[in-house]
Amino acid sequence: MARARAFVGTVFHALDVCKVECLEDAVVVVGETGQIVAVDKESELLTLQDRFGFNKDDVTRLERGKFLIPGLVDTHCHASQYSYTGTGLDLPLMDWLDRYTFPAEARLKESALAKDVYTKAVNATLRSGSTAVAYFATIYTDSTLDLCEIIENAGQRGFVGKVNMDSNCPDFYRETTAESLSETKRFIEAVQSRGWKNITPVITPRFTLTCSKTLLDGLGQMAEQYKLPIQTHINENSREIEIAKELRPDCKDYLDTYAQSGLLTDRTIFAHCVHNTPAETELIKSREAGVSHCPTSNLSIRSGVMDARHFFDLDVKLSLGTDVAGGYSCSMIHAMRTAVLNSNVCSFSKAPSYQPLSHYDAFYMATLGGCKVLGIDKQAGNFQVGKDFDAIVVDTTAHNSPIDIFQFDSQSDIFQKFIFNGDDRNVRSVFVRGKEVIFPRV
Repeated sequence: MARARAFVGTVFHALDVCKVECLEDAVVVVGETGQIVAVDKESELLTLQDRFGFNKDDVTRLERGKFLIPGLVDTHCHASQYSYTGTGLDLPLMDWLDRYTFPAEARLKESALAKDVYTKAVNATLRSGSTAVAYFATIYTDSTLDLCEIIENAGQRGFVGKVNMDSNCPDFYRETTAESLSETKRFIEAVQSRGWKNITPVITPRFTLTCSKTLLDGLGQMAEQYKLPIQTHINENSREIEIAKELRPDCKDYLDTYAQSGLLTDRTIFAHCVHNTPAETELIKSREAGVSHCPTSNLSIRSGVMDARHFFDLDVKLSLGTDVAGGYSCSMIHAMRTAVLNSNVCSFSKAPSYQPLSHYDAFYMATLGGCKVLGIDKQAGNFQVGKDFDAIVVDTTAHNSPIDIFQFDSQSDIFQKFIFNGDDRNVRSVFVRGKEVIFPRV
């Protein structure tokens, strides 16, 4: 039978927007069921041992240079694009989709290749500390279910969508409207029937440009019927926005193409939002939808510079996504520092009073902010008692670490060095619901 265990040392976690807490000489106790049962000072360790029935062998001590943080949350990742991550960054979005994305995704109809790509993608995200990821797969139901099984077996939380596309896409990678809806229903019911504890099916229209209104309407009805999250793209690229207006002259703006079909809800995740109108951002806020900021992708395929500070100031639910493969790294550590750099670039055209994002803001977005967008902030995102222990042990002293620390570095200095210099070599252990994750073999 599993026993309680404890972690003793330095802890960083976000309590809210702009409120990151550093606890030194702390104890975090994880109960037998994988939930956090106590957070206290190290001086209370013996009392906690008696209370929760663990012994000294169940205590992990985090020496200087090591610390505990919540698991990282990636709210926008295309697992189906992992095979060409780090290539094909020479074109803007619409050309990039035609040249690279659609052919790469179409290849994943073949089961063996799909399993290989998905196993490596999940392994890469876990290796970098992502305990929860919102994944786009492909239009193929069976290989999307393969992705779900890989995630489930790996122990990661997966929010997985079978992609929907029935218009304005290549003949070799297209569904009929009826097929798209029926296969989405089959996907949802297959996930629900298998009893997977880590998988949440997500309604996933790729974007308005590849989905007819009839398809969007059907997906909106399905999202309501099954009470499911929704994920899609919006306002990523200027040409994309022009095409959306041409295709849907009946709509007042891009967001309205989703709102008219019941796809603008408090469970919706909108990726990018680089070029939102004020009215669109205000409506996203009022409907309590979430935004996935994808700074690496926005810069890599030249989509634009999103003003994340503006979304914070408006109190919009804001998170971070790697957006592989428009983003060339599936590391949320990389996404955090890129978010800060993106915000610095944004500040160049702002008034002197403008406050770019800090590394603490990016950390919030990558942890508690991501959980709020995915609707799991009551279960994870920080180390409040009662939440699941989704966590990373960070080790800045690991072999071949890219980080050097010195005797005069404070704990906050070491934490900041991890955000800006760290990588998967510094991710010592990953836990989901209190269980140490075993990486898939590749």
